[in-house]
Amino acid sequence: MLPEYLSWPPLFLHQRKEVPQTKKLSRYFTPLQADPVQARRTVNGLDRAERIAGYYAAFLHALTC
Repeated sequence: MLPEYLSWPPLFLHQRKEVPQTKKLSRYFTPLQADPVQARRTVNGLDRAERIAGYYAAFLHALTC
C-alpha cells in the first residue's frame, strides 16, 4: 500500500488522461443529484464505496458549514 501522500496522484492522473471508460463522474454528480457510492465505479469499482461516500459527506459538510 502506498503512503497517504502518494496515494492520491494516481486518481487525478487517471481522470486527467481520459482513460477510455464507460463511467464518468459527470454521470454521478449533477446540480440536482450526487451519488458518491456509484461514483466510486470511475476509479475502482465499488471497493469501499460506502466508506468513501462517508468521506464525501464529511467533506461536503465541512465546506458548507
